[in-house]
Amino acid sequence: RMVDTIYWTIKTNQLYKNDIMMLDMIATADWKRPFYFAAENSVAHCFNVDSFCILEGWIYKLLPVKADPADFIPGMGGVDGSGSYDLIINKFKWGNLADPHVYVDPESLNNSLRAKTNILRTAQALIGQKRYSDAIRLMDAYFQHFPESKFPYDMFDSPMAEMYYECGQPAKANQILLKITDIYNQDLDYYYSFSKEYREGFDKDIQQALGTIRHMSILAERFHQKALQTKIDSIFNIKIKSY
Repeated sequence: RMVDTIYWTIKTNQLYKNDIMMLDMIATADWKRPFYFAAENSVAHCFNVDSFCILEGWIYKLLPVKADPADFIPGMGGVDGSGSYDLIINKFKWGNLADPHVYVDPESLNNSLRAKTNILRTAQALIGQKRYSDAIRLMDAYFQHFPESKFPYDMFDSPMAEMYYECGQPAKANQILLKITDIYNQDLDYYYSFSKEYREGFDKDIQQALGTIRHMSILAERFHQKALQTKIDSIFNIKIKSY
């Protein structure tokens, strides 16, 4: 039981007073009011809190039962697909990130990765429920509110392409793979513009870019996009020879 686990944690571990207060509050609150965490790993040192947390929109709700194994990721908890979808699509109020006149500072850009991750996990949960149209609408909403002009594509967008394929939207998926390939291809042009002496400093970046382009080809092959695969393979072969 969670309560037994919490009290065992308090008794056997060196914890700060705020940790003890939080754990005691969970153990004695009798679930009359919900508990939410912005990030469940903030108390992961206390007990296996991730096993009892589910993603609900942008935050994690603590429950007295373990998360569904089908949606559970260690360190990230489970997912409430229906609840998260309803919040994101029907209840969220979006600001001005998509406004071309609004500047997105580096810190906000970094924090956007959490929004992308949460959208991905919710879409995956919806696909698991065979709610393909809802998953498509959710991913479309992400690209609407987090436009490429402000949030450039990277390798972490490739799962979006996979899910578009799974939802029967190959055109949208192909567009993502092409954009990711083009971005990393341009990165390689930049790295290769340096002499061999200085290029060595970019070796890890070069390998990552080559690996990402290769991964785009593998995805295209996996989802039977032969023409796209051929195009990406052509780019990869040119760049690998230059390496």
